[in-house]
Amino acid sequence: MRFATPALTGALRAANPTYRMAAQHARTFATETAAPKKGNTGLWLALFAGVAGGIAYNQTKTTVKADVPVVAQENRPLAFNPKEFVSLKLKQVTPITHDTAVYRFDLPEGHTGNLPVASCVIVKHQPEEGKPIIRPYTPTSPQE
Repeated sequence: MRFATPALTGALRAANPTYRMAAQHARTFATETAAPKKGNTGLWLALFAGVAGGIAYNQTKTTVKADVPVVAQENRPLAFNPKEFVSLKLKQVTPITHDTAVYRFDLPEGHTGNLPVASCVIVKHQPEEGKPIIRPYTPTSPQE
């Protein structure tokens, strides 16, 4: 049977001046302190080598040849106007997936689309009643 609880023994130790003085001057860790760490020389060398390699890579005079032949510019009028909407007749809709389709429009006679792939076409549809529907689309076929 124990007569003293841990709280009571702790209180007795704290009240004893010898214990308090020994606790103030005693080391709180059991092993020697670790040697101070050396600098980050390796990290700085790796960073410098990476920057120097990136600069050297970007300074090379390599050229990439296009796989698609360049189409000569024709002097036909353009079917699209970047300042206003142009009415075009929808010729064909080809579904690709549940949320992707190819829309083909009839261009006016003698006109060309002249849109690069990955440009944006803003399409506007005005239903008889309600607000107009405006959506962006991306041309996916070469210039025709």
